[in-house]
Parts: sequence; structure tokens; C-alpha cells
Amino acid sequence: MERDLTDTDDRPAPPQASQTLTAILRACAGPYAARSDFPSLQHAARPHDTPQLLKWLDATISHAERAQTRWLEESEAHRVQAARILAAWWTLARWCTARPHPVLALLLAPARKSLAHRAEYLPKWAKISTRAAEDEGRRLTLFRSEYEGLAQPAATPESQDRPYFVVGQWQGGGDVEIWHVEEAPTDPGELSDLCEQRTVDADDAFGSVEIVYAASPEAAAEQARREASETSERIHRELTRP
Repeated sequence: MERDLTDTDDRPAPPQASQTLTAILRACAGPYAARSDFPSLQHAARPHDTPQLLKWLDATISHAERAQTRWLEESEAHRVQAARILAAWWTLARWCTARPHPVLALLLAPARKSLAHRAEYLPKWAKISTRAAEDEGRRLTLFRSEYEGLAQPAATPESQDRPYFVVGQWQGGGDVEIWHVEEAPTDPGELSDLCEQRTVDADDAFGSVEIVYAASPEAAAEQARREASETSERIHRELTRP
């Protein structure tokens, strides 16, 4: 699921800036993410990038921990102050009821920065601080998860077969003269279009194109030879069957 870009405080970026940066990032990362050898590229880059990422995450986690602690302390301080101020307001109210006095009435009035005003907004500030601490907690969970994942030893990526165009001339008896092997696109539409183009080019030289799935160009060539031999043997059995 995609989401709009935000700053380090989870505030949304301006829509135009978010769209522009998202388009730039997608354009830069897209060609690499679409590569069939992308897991191998990640594995090769990890020894160089991981120490720097761990250092950055360590500093980020420390900052988030301090921020969460600060927000929690502020939240508790606001709640304590609110409770004390509310108790003081009720004490003055009882005094004013027992012995009315202009000064007591002034202290009880809901003017700005008065006891009543502070008793009203301090609990709201406590909730704001609590939510900020919860936000930092969610970020800490994410950062710690990323740190733990990077700190674990990297596993060697499994070999993954990918499509190759094997261009050549298929001769009698299962023999194959391979002229060229190239990696094919993984997108089905692109694969079909490019295969048609390669086939037209090969026809001009009395050759043909086969799509073979293998882990490397060398493995693709070997697979093409094996498949040609198996096909030749199967045809021979069909023709010589009583």
C-alpha cells in the first residue's frame, strides 16, 4: 500500500511536493526493483551499506527513546499540575462561598491564565503529550525491527530461474548451434513483444529463438541443448514405434 510522504514528525508533505518526490523515487528505484537479479544486487550491497544503516538506526532509536521519555514526562507533569490546580480552585471556591471577597472572585474567574483556564487546558495538553509518546513508540517499534533485521547475518539469496532468449540453429539429431543468449524481460507483455522481434531477426538467418528459464546464461544454453536432445529422442521414439 502506498502512502503520501511525511516528515520526521509524521506531518504530511505538501501534495505537489509529495507527488513530485514520489515520482522521482519511483523512477530511480523502478528499473532496479524490476530486475530479476535484484535480490543478488541487494545481497552484494549489504556488506557495504549495513554498517552505515545500523549506525544511523542506532542514533535514530536513541533520539526516539529520548523523545518518548520527554513526552511521557510532560504528560505526567500536565496531569499532576491539572489535578493540583483543580484542587486549589475548589478550595478557593469553598472559601469564597464561606466568606465572599472580590480577590477570591477574581481568582476564580475564567480569565486567561487563571486557575480555571489552566485547569481546563492542562488535561488537553496531557492528552496531546500522551499521543506524541504513542507515536514515538510506534516509530521505535519500526526502527528496532529494522535494526534487528539488518543485524542478523545475511542469507545468500536462493538461485531464481529467469527467462532467457536462446538464439541459434536447431539441427538434426538434437544438435544445437547456439549463436546468442540474452536475458529476457519478466513482464509477459514485454517478453512476448521482444520474442517476436528476436524471432523475425533469427528467421532471416535461418535460425530460431527459444525461451528458456534458468539461473544464468550458461545454464540457459545447457538447458536449451538438453531440451533439444530430449525432443529429438521423443520424436525418434514416436517415429519408430511399431
